[in-house]
Amino acid sequence: MFGSTSPAGAIPPEPPVYLYAGGTHGSGQPSHTSETEWEAFLGPGHVPPAYTVQYPRDLAPLVGDTTLDDSVDEGVTEAVRLFLLHDEGAAINLVGVSQGAVVMARTKRALIDAEGVDPTRIYVLTYGDPTNPDGGFLAKLDRLNINIPGFTPVTHTPGEGGYVTVVIEYDVIADSPDNLNPVSWANALMGASYDHATYSKPLTDAALAEHRVVSNTEEWYQAPGDEQAVAYYQHNLIKQKNLPLTRPLREIGTEIADDDGDVRVNRAVDRLDNLLRPVVDAGYDGGEPGGTRHIGTTTKHYPEASETAIANPAVAKPKTLKTPVRDAIKTVSEAVKKLTNRLAAKPAE
Repeated sequence: MFGSTSPAGAIPPEPPVYLYAGGTHGSGQPSHTSETEWEAFLGPGHVPPAYTVQYPRDLAPLVGDTTLDDSVDEGVTEAVRLFLLHDEGAAINLVGVSQGAVVMARTKRALIDAEGVDPTRIYVLTYGDPTNPDGGFLAKLDRLNINIPGFTPVTHTPGEGGYVTVVIEYDVIADSPDNLNPVSWANALMGASYDHATYSKPLTDAALAEHRVVSNTEEWYQAPGDEQAVAYYQHNLIKQKNLPLTRPLREIGTEIADDDGDVRVNRAVDRLDNLLRPVVDAGYDGGEPGGTRHIGTTTKHYPEASETAIANPAVAKPKTLKTPVRDAIKTVSEAVKKLTNRLAAKPAE
């Protein structure tokens, strides 16, 4: 899917061994991962199939009884066991989602440091990775020297082996702000609640087709005196059409308004998005390598003819209003009032 232009000898296009580690399980759900869950991230019927890493997938005290560090430790142990069981000397593809991405980052290091595996054999593909150096939440803790019991701050340093990561814009777990901008953090928290559980290959493929994926240039790391690169890193950011922070307002409009009212609510929220997005993006430092995400093209609804945008609603451009915030609040207020009237008990006839 990504990273297909690796140099000759770095990583074969079809590694014979795939390992998959899923993310944190839902509250009240078992930690066991379906044997075919990996198909959502590699594709149905992928050959060869992936070996599923079974581990607690807990995030105590929020989910389960095992802390993130202990859960990841068990995952790494199981991943290394599966690798040693199935290794035939070819390349190894480590696929991880969310907490599973942390498992695979640690597994890569264990294979290189403890097992002596050649780094050029290792290819890591992650979704929603909290250790990615361009926005991962654990990487931000690492940079800021913030310690949370049970959560070791760590950055997945892509200096050895192949590393490709897929991140949804404004997902606080994988695309955390770089500074203490409160609007950025509020938006990113909403982004995680809406989108962190939606990662999949179909989502990524659809975003690619819509030209909503911003990728850094593949960065090749050359060993001294070696003609072939020993590692590469590619960060892929799926751009958001709308801000997560204003999504509840859109949902209210969709839920209670008629077709005309729905369009009016969404247009009003679009204008609010246009005003808020520069404030939100001010919480991110931009595309500097080694610590910040790649903002790329900014989404703007109803752009002027001279402007570019990557996401526009499929509706006609409305007349420009001089008070977009006031109009947005008024429109949503009217929608809420309509909902209240509908829910009010009707008088007995």
